[in-house]
Amino acid sequence: MCKKLAYASYALLKLRAFSPISTLKTVYYALVHPHLPYGLACWSNATKTSLKKIIILQNKIVRLMTYSDQRTPASGLYKSLQILALDNMIKLTLITIAHSFHHKTLLKSFDNLFKYLKTSHSYSTRIREDQNFFKPSVNTNIGRKSIQCRGVEAWHSLKLDIKLLGSTSFRTQVKKHLPDIDQQT
Repeated sequence: MCKKLAYASYALLKLRAFSPISTLKTVYYALVHPHLPYGLACWSNATKTSLKKIIILQNKIVRLMTYSDQRTPASGLYKSLQILALDNMIKLTLITIAHSFHHKTLLKSFDNLFKYLKTSHSYSTRIREDQNFFKPSVNTNIGRKSIQCRGVEAWHSLKLDIKLLGSTSFRTQVKKHLPDIDQQT
């Protein structure tokens, strides 16, 4: 995958001199983006060091597209280009899985993926009333990075009105709120 991103980086470097930003974004979505979403739910289990090369390459590509210095923080560039960084793509995937579970649109085999807080205890708490899931107790790093833990954390960071949206407007609303979610977690 890194080879493909490096190739795309070179192509964008050559194109940027005579192409507007809209064309560069189109090339980004043609050469870079198709490789990133593949297996995102599994990548949520990966360590930061295993994803580091991909994140660095994606940051480099975004800096190339905007003629930014290599020391420029990439987070603002992603926002200005309206492109999701890899870590936000992972969060969006986890939140989408939790949303699909909440609205019962996942396959039957995933019926036990999450457990509602309502069913775990009878105490009346704010977090229990906000359509939240129970976060399992884990003792290992592998457990902490599981879909059950990271998906619950991402789901808890959403506001109730977003959780209750239908599938058509849900993803766009979550994308708008991802920078806010980053600051909360």
